Amino acid sequence: LKNKDKIIDVGSGGGDFLKVFKNISKKNLNFFGLDFSEQACEMLKKNQINVIKTRFEELDEKEFSDVGAVTMFQMIEHLDDPKINVNKAYKILRKGGIFVIETPDIDSWDYKIFKDKYWAGWHAPRHWNILRNSFLTELLKEAGFSIVENKHVANPYTWLHSIQYILKYKYKLNKISKYFDVNNFIFVVLFTILDFIQIIFSNKTSNSQIIAIKN
Repeated sequence: LKNKDKIIDVGSGGGDFLKVFKNISKKNLNFFGLDFSEQACEMLKKNQINVIKTRFEELDEKEFSDVGAVTMFQMIEHLDDPKINVNKAYKILRKGGIFVIETPDIDSWDYKIFKDKYWAGWHAPRHWNILRNSFLTELLKEAGFSIVENKHVANPYTWLHSIQYILKYKYKLNKISKYFDVNNFIFVVLFTILDFIQIIFSNKTSNSQIIAIKN
């Protein structure tokens, strides 16, 4: 990244990622949180982050061009047309600009165990598209990106929510299901370790992360 580069975090929410990035960055960067939620935009303002209130596919390309980086953390699965949004990122990025995507992936142990009904990665009706890592990689290449890094990262929360769902809705064990909460530190640690084991043996988890650059 270069000094004065624009960084746009799509679906930024309260701007947690941008706050951390802003604090550790040694460069003079311009941070923008993009969201159309009124509540999210208010939180971004409180966190002193520039606000873009719109949908990403409707972003003004004249106002936002030569962008240094676009990030989509757990966002592209919420969009009705991933291809349009990938192409949009390519258009607004400068040459050498970075595009980071993190999204659920069904090529994982937890999906194979919980499958279609109870796997938390579906997160219905909020998740509209679950993209295989291989499909998303091809989508990026078709748009003109080069893949710099393609990996899977630990995501204990999908395990915990999936266990909650199957206990609560299939086996009607409501009281037991409450123990598998994302605030249960012991279970978060245990399932994080399980995901690291999964990475060692299969190089997969339910959380795919791709870093691409504009050629």
